[in-house]
Amino acid sequence: MVRMGLGGLPILLVFSGGALGAIIGFVAFSINTKVFRSSIMSVILRVLLTGVASVTAVLAYLLVAFLISSAAGSNIQMTT
Repeated sequence: MVRMGLGGLPILLVFSGGALGAIIGFVAFSINTKVFRSSIMSVILRVLLTGVASVTAVLAYLLVAFLISSAAGSNIQMTT
């Protein structure tokens, strides 16, 4: 049950990221599904890989969204 929850985390991008989130989320979900169905790796390695895939999907979404908004001439200012 925990594995299904971890594997499906990228699907949350669909609800918060629109079409871009859907594309990136479904790609990450398919990667997570293949990782969990693999019998070559240990369970701990599978969990770690799906976590990496999920975090990478969120970072990819943020990067692509920022690049699109920058290219569109949006005045987004990052504050630190």
